[in-house]
Amino acid sequence: MPAADATGESPSAKAGGADTGLLSGYRSWKQDLKRDGFDFDVNYTSEDLVAAKGGDNDKVYHAGQLSFTGQADMARLVGWDGASILVSVSHRDGRSINSGAGIGSLLGPQEIFGRGNVTRLSQFWLDQRLLGDRLSIRVGRVNPGSDFEAFDCNFINLSYCGNQVGNIVSDYWYNYPIGQWGAIAELKTGAHSYVKAGAYQVNPTNLKRGLVSTLDPSGGTGTLVPFEFGWTPRLGSRGEATVKLGGWRSTASRNDVYLDANRDPAAATGLAYLQRGGSYGGYVSLVAKVPTGRAGDARSLTAFFNATLADRRTSSVDQTFASGLVYTGPFPGRPKDQVGLAVSYNHLNSRLADYRRESLALGHAVLPPGTGENAVELYYGFQVTSFLQFRPDVQWIRHPGGIAANPNAVIVGARTSITF
Repeated sequence: MPAADATGESPSAKAGGADTGLLSGYRSWKQDLKRDGFDFDVNYTSEDLVAAKGGDNDKVYHAGQLSFTGQADMARLVGWDGASILVSVSHRDGRSINSGAGIGSLLGPQEIFGRGNVTRLSQFWLDQRLLGDRLSIRVGRVNPGSDFEAFDCNFINLSYCGNQVGNIVSDYWYNYPIGQWGAIAELKTGAHSYVKAGAYQVNPTNLKRGLVSTLDPSGGTGTLVPFEFGWTPRLGSRGEATVKLGGWRSTASRNDVYLDANRDPAAATGLAYLQRGGSYGGYVSLVAKVPTGRAGDARSLTAFFNATLADRRTSSVDQTFASGLVYTGPFPGRPKDQVGLAVSYNHLNSRLADYRRESLALGHAVLPPGTGENAVELYYGFQVTSFLQFRPDVQWIRHPGGIAANPNAVIVGARTSITF
């Protein structure tokens, strides 16, 4: 989650709209700092949702995040060519509609909730570019979701927000706001291609540690090693695309979802689960963006498709597929507004379903077996001012938790984001 994107502009600077008074002075001061080599953003995002259908209640569930992200260009600041340092601090608050309203979906309808209401040092890394900027090496407090299968978080449902791997194997792959010690190397293999690999400490204690204790390396349980091949071809004269193919392997131990320690069905024996090492999986991410207006016009159509497959031995959700469209500038005079529509399918591991089925037959109290859930999300994003974005949103979730007996859910609400 860097403070600036590939264009070098901060999100708040690109939002558009005129600034006056104190805000204009603040923007000017911020631009002066950026020219000197330091760029930053302060953001608060709130997601406020209610279950209009299919929930246990009709309460409004709020979840929010306050974050600061600053990036220093060390070449401008101290003459250290090719180096940059990023620091990101975050604090989350609120409650989950998924559990609070009894939705029970496999991937939550409220992406910004999770990992506890804790203030954290989410990222603190040094990035060094070498070989004429062809090679990049990053070390420090990092998170794999920002470095591998990185994906925009335009939608609220976790099926379409951010890195999918960390959403389905979240006990050893930690997305933002969790950071862990690690290193990543990326090599540009051509004008429009790259390859990268990383190594991250798997450390569950990071889920509870606060701002200072985040730096403590004790408590590690293994190593996560992801890799990715990327291709960024042009589409015609103005369009662009991104193709990502990747995978991962983790040495951290996990429970088998079906077998016990003697490799017998755990539902029948009641013994501890078999411990598995070497969890693995793979993903593909395809994004295409095509301008729909004249040159210099912000209007564009973006299409995406993401698929992730995880280890069936240990993963409760072993497959997830998502696709969607985002249109920017849907109406004259609203060049920064967006409308988005996405659909997804999240599959419940059939081995886990077998365990539940056998447990129920023996009279044990467990969830019913299931197959998978579908989700559909539609939003309209108003760019109210250069710093304020408001997005009304509606979601429909079919068979939450992958269980056909669960009532389909309709969730409505909005995301509000303020960035300075």
